[in-house]
Amino acid sequence: MPKKSEKIAFLLGLLALGPGIAGGLLLRSGKLDRIHDVELCAFKRATGYYCPGCGITRACFALARGDLITSFLCHPALLLALLLYALFMIRTAVILIRGHRGAYAGAEEEMQQKSRLFYRRLEVSVYFGIGVLLLQWIIKLILQIGFGIDYFTLIHAPW
Repeated sequence: MPKKSEKIAFLLGLLALGPGIAGGLLLRSGKLDRIHDVELCAFKRATGYYCPGCGITRACFALARGDLITSFLCHPALLLALLLYALFMIRTAVILIRGHRGAYAGAEEEMQQKSRLFYRRLEVSVYFGIGVLLLQWIIKLILQIGFGIDYFTLIHAPW
């Protein structure tokens, strides 16, 4: 069985699923398209430079419209975070549905080993995601500061 903390994280993930789907449908509806006329990023408004999260709103809009490539180009960390979320939720759901089956001696130890391996991989994925976040930010800054190129114009983001 999952630990108490895993169950809590799973329940929070389930709670986030409804608003996430509702938000995606709202973005897809086009009712928020005017949001692109407003500079949402306080860091960009204050400094004129992109922050590490710049592009995440565009990525959400693109994802809501089913444009995975534009979403990835706007901010690759979004898709990585959603993938990690899906993997955690599916894994935990499977464990909860199966229940604790101690069919043979050592089953608990085997489950703990698999759990440790899963969380080691998850940890590596999170560090990879942080690296992706920083790399895309550096690329955007180099293009903006070094060459005067707006990254989002370069990738032809529709907003």
